[in-house]
Amino acid sequence: MPASDATHEVSLEQLRETMVDLERARRHERQLRFESEGLLEGLQALTEAHDTTQVFDHLSRVLRRFVPFEDAFMLLASGADELRPVRATSPVFEGLVWHTGQMLRRVLGGNIVCVFDIGQVPEWQQQPAAVRNRVHSVIHAPLRTETRNAVLVFVHSQPACFTTDHVRLLERFAPLGNQALASIEYRQRLEAQTRELRAANEALQTTHLQLLQSEKMASIGQLAAGVAHEINNPVGFVLSNLGSLAQYVQELLEVLSAYEGLEAALLPSVPALTQVHDIKAHVDLDYLKQDVIQLLQESRDGCIRVRNIVQDLKDFSRVGSTETWQLANVETGLDSTINIGLNEFKHHIEVVKEYGGVPDIECLPSQLNQVFLNLIVNAAQSIERQGRIRVRTSHDGEAIWVEIVDNGRGISPANVSRIFDPFYTTKPVGQGTGLGLSLSYGIVQKHHGRIEVDSEPGRGSRFRIWLPIRRIEADGEGPQIGPDQVKRAHTGI
Repeated sequence: MPASDATHEVSLEQLRETMVDLERARRHERQLRFESEGLLEGLQALTEAHDTTQVFDHLSRVLRRFVPFEDAFMLLASGADELRPVRATSPVFEGLVWHTGQMLRRVLGGNIVCVFDIGQVPEWQQQPAAVRNRVHSVIHAPLRTETRNAVLVFVHSQPACFTTDHVRLLERFAPLGNQALASIEYRQRLEAQTRELRAANEALQTTHLQLLQSEKMASIGQLAAGVAHEINNPVGFVLSNLGSLAQYVQELLEVLSAYEGLEAALLPSVPALTQVHDIKAHVDLDYLKQDVIQLLQESRDGCIRVRNIVQDLKDFSRVGSTETWQLANVETGLDSTINIGLNEFKHHIEVVKEYGGVPDIECLPSQLNQVFLNLIVNAAQSIERQGRIRVRTSHDGEAIWVEIVDNGRGISPANVSRIFDPFYTTKPVGQGTGLGLSLSYGIVQKHHGRIEVDSEPGRGSRFRIWLPIRRIEADGEGPQIGPDQVKRAHTGI
């Protein structure tokens, strides 16, 4: 063979090899591009995952384009030597318990394990026949984070269905799943910290409101103490003097009656008698004798009323008593609160008391009086002209209830769910701080009670406060107030 022909044949052979290499390189490039697009799609999907099941859904959907599996499921470590499925494409694989053997320990250690036939794998042979009959080939891919271990499992009914290419592909995809699970854990920790911060902020706000309420009660207590000190003494001696004066007047009237009895013994011609008759007619002595007794009684009643107002102030703020839990009667507190709170509304509001004779309860009386005052004043302010407020009490089992019902404007549905929010008010600017009901909320919550609200615009509102008769300790279980317990009912008030 001439050298030129041999050279030509060698060149053709090299050309064929080069073309084969180029075609192989192009196929490899297409495969890499295809896989990269899948990785990108998987990454975009996983960034939207909010829990472990969504991670499985996104990964299985993307990997179905590259791995010929028939079913898939995800195992999550639930104990030291136990895994349970959290998601599966078929109900056959749900509810199983997987005990960690040699194969699963390798997977949890970070290795992708491909099983060509499950017949020699103890973990699979321990599963029900319904599972074993539909599985021959399996790929186990680990998903790991700092706090949890999971296993992605892809199965096929044919033996030796998966290859090393599929293992290599899963090695590229596994970090996406790890990162997705890590991101979910980070978001969960962040959400938990956010909840803790929110709870701390609410606790701080509650403490602030309680301080405001304590300052308000302290101011009322100081006012009541000053009023009691300045008024009780003069009212006391005025009452005493009125009692003595009434006795003296009665005695003078008796003397006057004796003198009038002597008039019949005098001759009508006596000049002095005529003068006495003129004076009696001028001053209307009969009217004076009647009116002076009535004036003294009215003065005495007025002083007693002043004394009762002072006592109501003392009872309302519990002047002279420390802020400790004690037995108290809420009906007595309601009486004092009504006298104090409705003074400016007494001309156009009728108060109807329907007390049920409730037993004394363990409570903080002055704080409960503050709750009653807030509700009664709010009820009065909701009545624009003539109206009525009913105050009812009763008890049921281990609790009592106090109900304050008005026929005022009522509360709109948009506002009824927010009335206990701090600083929320429907009153005009400058007429309300939005703290009254919020403070009442905290006080009733401190007593382990609850508030029920029924209201309808144009028909009025009904607030019912439930309070336990015996004190529930701070760590005890008792009925609690919450926004979900505030309800709106379109029933007759």
